[in-house]
Amino acid sequence: MNLRRHLYALAAALMAFGILTVMSGAFGLPVLVAFLALSGGCTALYFHYRRRSARAAIVPVTPARDDRVIPRDVRVAVIARDGGKCQLRYPGICLVDKQIDIDHIFPWARGGSSKDMSNLQCACHPCNAHKGARVPV
Repeated sequence: MNLRRHLYALAAALMAFGILTVMSGAFGLPVLVAFLALSGGCTALYFHYRRRSARAAIVPVTPARDDRVIPRDVRVAVIARDGGKCQLRYPGICLVDKQIDIDHIFPWARGGSSKDMSNLQCACHPCNAHKGARVPV
């Protein structure tokens, strides 16, 4: 995405330089003016993109927040604890012991942990997708 923007900016700068160079020959404007216009445009584009990326880079990060990846040993322990069977068992969509995922009881998106076994359970894929990021009642 950024590469495309930079290519557009480069093409616009080159077109402006070409037009101003042609005008400098026709109207007697010095080539220096054309070069200054080009460098000013490039500088403006640089600060524009820099300001946008600086705003996008400011993302609040909660200290000590674990990542979403569930460690292998925790995953194996949860599957052993739950017997590899779906714990949600939504009627009509549950596959009980097929396509087993590890589900966050309190969703990770809402602050639940991926390292705590008491926050994890086995769930078949359809039940896990149906539950989504809802908090259990």
